[in-house]
Amino acid sequence: MKKISIAICIIIFVLLTPSFYSLNIKKGTYAEYREYDEVHVGSYGEPIDTPYRTMNTAFLRGKQSIDIADMVYKYQILNMNGSTADIRLCLEGEVLTHVRDDEGNDILLTFKRIFDIKVDLNTLEMVDVNGKAWGKWLFWIKPGSYNEEYTLLEDWNNHGELEGWLEGTRVWYNDPLSPYLDKNSVFVIHTAYRKDGDLIYPAFSKYNIELPKGHTCHATYEDEELESSVIPDFIYNDKGILCEIWNAYVDDFLDQKLETLFLSGSRFFLADYSVKDEILIEAPTPEYQKPLSYELERIEAVKRGELPVSKTPAPTETSTPTAAKTSVPTETPSPTETHTTTETSIPPTKTQVPTEPQKTTEIPSSTPSDNTGKNNKSLLYIVPLLTILIAGFIIYKKR
Repeated sequence: MKKISIAICIIIFVLLTPSFYSLNIKKGTYAEYREYDEVHVGSYGEPIDTPYRTMNTAFLRGKQSIDIADMVYKYQILNMNGSTADIRLCLEGEVLTHVRDDEGNDILLTFKRIFDIKVDLNTLEMVDVNGKAWGKWLFWIKPGSYNEEYTLLEDWNNHGELEGWLEGTRVWYNDPLSPYLDKNSVFVIHTAYRKDGDLIYPAFSKYNIELPKGHTCHATYEDEELESSVIPDFIYNDKGILCEIWNAYVDDFLDQKLETLFLSGSRFFLADYSVKDEILIEAPTPEYQKPLSYELERIEAVKRGELPVSKTPAPTETSTPTAAKTSVPTETPSPTETHTTTETSIPPTKTQVPTEPQKTTEIPSSTPSDNTGKNNKSLLYIVPLLTILIAGFIIYKKR
């Protein structure tokens, strides 16, 4: 009788455990992250006259970098197979060549990178065909209340893990950029935090990261000047979905597949999250799976006049004066030379609500709308107590 009662308790506990222990996602789920449209400022706060809506600097391995305008980071779930999700991941935008054509138009290189990956939904790790983990999937966390260390990168620049501190739920004091974020109930992964009185943050020296000549990355924490580093914050809603990325961006996909250490510049926010009936991201091809350093070869080809260019109008939505630009849609290889750009710094951590219209796509109905962090914490106590009461009642009736 005792064994039967224990078995019943276990079954009831499993059945009653609510959805905050797992993610609610489904085939076709599509997410699109865009850069926040803001006025660009230089290292000393001076406005930069640029025709581009947004701009990021991608810092590559080998002390190299490229500047990217209007970057979009997106993914879509192709299939669900048990605890594994097949996901198509895409990064696209326009590379700045810092070269002008005969009419004074900027020459841009359209680029796209697409990979199909597998994600273990139990560990939220990207895995290979044999199930071996090779990187962390940062676009989701498992919903619930946490106050603990959280692995962000598993092998940054092949020099070890990057740890952060996941806290929640809490109020996010900055106004939300994403329409999917309620600032009164968020989870945040900080990459700078105190542990046993010591300040922990991802100093570049620890990961053998060297920046290109002319670049610096300054960061502070509680008015303390830090060693050269970037300290991004990852902000999630109470459903475990990444909604905003502040200060910079890092992940294992960029590092391991595209040999890109981090992105610094505009802030990313979740602009679209919905379930689509069709696949919106085209299938990957070898030309879409080259490291971003390949763009340096294309830039040098433009400088030598070896790439044909086509003129396109400048973006109509800009935060700064508009200007014409010329784009190069195709990727043609040429010898590599180092590309140097101007100094960059981490942007300020306070911003205004975006002025451009936001999309209002509904979160899929399979995700509970009332699963706030406060409810999650209460349920952590209610479920075990309810299980004990039901089990006790069963034992009493048996007697």
